[in-house]
Amino acid sequence: MDLNPSSTADELIAVLRDALQGQPLEGVTPRLTALGARDVIVTDLRTVDLAHGTVMGDGLAAGDPVALVLFGLQRGALRADRRVRLTLHYDDQRRVTAVTDLVLIAK
Repeated sequence: MDLNPSSTADELIAVLRDALQGQPLEGVTPRLTALGARDVIVTDLRTVDLAHGTVMGDGLAAGDPVALVLFGLQRGALRADRRVRLTLHYDDQRRVTAVTDLVLIAK
């Protein structure tokens, strides 16, 4: 099970849900890298340097048990990566409970 850069958003989110749900938040970057993701950035809204409750858009606020993830999928040696953004919700044990809001970004 690898992340294919030519997959549709629905296909990608199905793979990501299967791979990430139940995983510890700290294990997201290595898991995505093992699946073929590049340049993974995970931003945990509970630890972001903003006042608790600061609205960040899309119904999210600083302090929420949510992580925003951005990564690339290599499409070829001479083509730019396909960028993917998604939202991970997690519980008090910092385990991923939901993978939502996948967006494909042109680069």
